[in-house]
Amino acid sequence: MKSPADAAAERAPAAITTYAQVEDRSVTPSVVLQGKVTAQSTLPVNAFLPQGTSRAVVTETPLQNGAAVSDGSVLVGISGRPVIALMLQAPLYRSLHSGDEGDDVSSVQQKLKDLGFFRGRLTGRVDNETQLAVAKMYDSLGYEPPAPSADVESAKNDAENALQEAQQAVPSDPALIKSLTMQVQAARAAAGTWINLDEWFAVPQGAIVVSAPVKGSQIEVGQSVMNLSVGKRTVTARANLLQLESLPLGTRVKVALVGAPDSALTGNVLSIGSFVEADANGSQAGKDVTIEVPAQDDDDIPADAAVQVSTSTVAAPGPAVPLTALRQDSKGTFVLAKAQAGPKRVDVSVSRQADGWAALANAGSLRIGDSVVTSM
Repeated sequence: MKSPADAAAERAPAAITTYAQVEDRSVTPSVVLQGKVTAQSTLPVNAFLPQGTSRAVVTETPLQNGAAVSDGSVLVGISGRPVIALMLQAPLYRSLHSGDEGDDVSSVQQKLKDLGFFRGRLTGRVDNETQLAVAKMYDSLGYEPPAPSADVESAKNDAENALQEAQQAVPSDPALIKSLTMQVQAARAAAGTWINLDEWFAVPQGAIVVSAPVKGSQIEVGQSVMNLSVGKRTVTARANLLQLESLPLGTRVKVALVGAPDSALTGNVLSIGSFVEADANGSQAGKDVTIEVPAQDDDDIPADAAVQVSTSTVAAPGPAVPLTALRQDSKGTFVLAKAQAGPKRVDVSVSRQADGWAALANAGSLRIGDSVVTSM
């Protein structure tokens, strides 16, 4: 006679083992992070006191925050004088006048040539062609070229007066007139167009305005009137440990301004920082991921902008099994493969998980098309 328990066991449905096949599948986890754009350094543009003025006042503000700086453009106007952005091969360290020579002069001539104002020969000397080119550049920007200082103008007037007196003297002195004529020519050249160091500001390519001035504001001489972001821009985003599995070094990601998905650019994971605990400000625990954006694109993402980072590369196909096929014990992760003698253990390692599937970094003896147990 059967016991009630034995009778119930006989009436219970037989256990059914279900299988799924190992597939050649692309398993691409979707990772979305919030990040912030940073720049390598900030370049201040300092106020100066233009000749003949008593205060440094902002009189022109052609660029606003986030604007890209163009070669040969006005950064800011101070008391009626421009500060001109120039991408020079050799930065200026002095003002340049007629007759000055050096590598800095050659750099200026080359830049004026690049901008279409200089058509002479690169002599490395401030000559008449250089002065004319400087005047043309200022005219294109809506400014007069720098005026000579009072001392230079006075010296020119004195030389001209001395020559006039010598020419009117009776009897005339040809040798003196010749000497004074040469002095007048030199004085006039010195009083001609010159390059004012205060008005020429060397900037690297890719500079972005991050702190624009306010028109009409008064600035202390020597203090910053505006700031530029220079150097390659990067993006920093915090990822938790699970997300980090999908973000090894070199991973291609998409970077888009928050609220502007059409602004997406492609970057690469450059570095991964040390683990950081969650803090009271709401920052999650994890590691800071630094993403590099190619130089030709980084002008499109202003410094300090909030961005969204997402994985953009579809993983290559490879052996994959449903997550329900994975099992774990003290020896590690494994699956049960279908075999004639019954399910056989196969140790595996998982590289990625997404959409209910696991990509196998090490599939052991499994082959595409093999059957593995998903329930039993």
